[in-house]
Amino acid sequence: MRHPALVLCTMLAAVSATAAPPPWLEVKSAHFTVVTDAGERSGRNTAWQFEQIRAALVKIWPWAKIDTGRPFVVVAARDETTLKTFGPQYWEGKQFRPVGFSASGRDKHFIAVRTDVQEPDEIGLNPYQSAYWSYASSVFTHSFPRRLPEWYARGVAEVMSNTIVRDKELHIGRPLPQNLRLARERLVPLAELLSADRSSHWLTQETDINIFDANAWALVHYLLFGEERAFATKTDRFNQLLLAGTDPRVAMEEAFGDMKPYYDGMRRYVERSLFTYVRALVALDTRPEVYAVRPLSPAEAAVVRGEMLVATDRPVEARAAAGVRRRPSRRRARSTPGAPTPCRSWPTSGSTSGRARRRWPSRRRRSRSSPASRITA
Repeated sequence: MRHPALVLCTMLAAVSATAAPPPWLEVKSAHFTVVTDAGERSGRNTAWQFEQIRAALVKIWPWAKIDTGRPFVVVAARDETTLKTFGPQYWEGKQFRPVGFSASGRDKHFIAVRTDVQEPDEIGLNPYQSAYWSYASSVFTHSFPRRLPEWYARGVAEVMSNTIVRDKELHIGRPLPQNLRLARERLVPLAELLSADRSSHWLTQETDINIFDANAWALVHYLLFGEERAFATKTDRFNQLLLAGTDPRVAMEEAFGDMKPYYDGMRRYVERSLFTYVRALVALDTRPEVYAVRPLSPAEAAVVRGEMLVATDRPVEARAAAGVRRRPSRRRARSTPGAPTPCRSWPTSGSTSGRARRRWPSRRRRSRSSPASRITA
């Protein structure tokens, strides 16, 4: 018979081991640093996902400045509890709980995502749209010498946000049911859609942002894929003029002429049930098994959390995370979800939008463009 004290010590040791937090790891690919408490496999797969998105952008926008000059740090959180510690503001009175969000600091871009969300593969929706939105937006807008029209910058980010990385291929430009629904229910007047800036109510009110982004998505999707891609050449011309520093209004007039026919076409386009998107095989020149992995100490993980909290203007939590008691710096970076660039974070359980969960794939194949596909929305 065991001594009672020995049994009690054994039980306490077991409870202590169970309560121990999972270790933090750093995974480094060629262009991303992933910090994760979800395990090595998840960390490698997260880095591979973002490398695939980057490869897709290189393929689609060969002229783009893919490297923004600031590294991208991706936090791959194992669950909602961990994710909350990197962005507590999203759990303060919000009606939804995001599965991904982002922020830009002075010397780094930060993206945080949950790795425990899953979605049946046939759904065709990316649960990390907010994170992909931010990455695509950063790359796209950084490539031009002048500020882009909001409808174009945000519309492109919306289209790219639903890039889906599967085992063997990427799907680019699949329709977003919630955007279709919003665009069908309420159209932004053409003049307001084309002229809206960051001071407009369309980009300062949460409900209006959703409506504006849905309309921007619809117009850009129509220009890229509508009418058997009849406007792709005009859109390329628009990009080239913008790259040359042409005033956006002049560039739009020269590339498209009167925008009303495209607006009217978009109105009919969103009522369709069949939409075109692009399929491409995944890139083989990035292999997750060769990514460098190292363990992070609790202090190192706390530094990453503190940096992201500072980037989102949460200095109190940042000091608590890093164990720092000194006064915060007066120079703080602005967050991506904040005033400079309004961005949506997508709901999880209980959402009617379908942007909730999807399993992250693990197998890889060579990248090669394939013909456009069609999907029923």
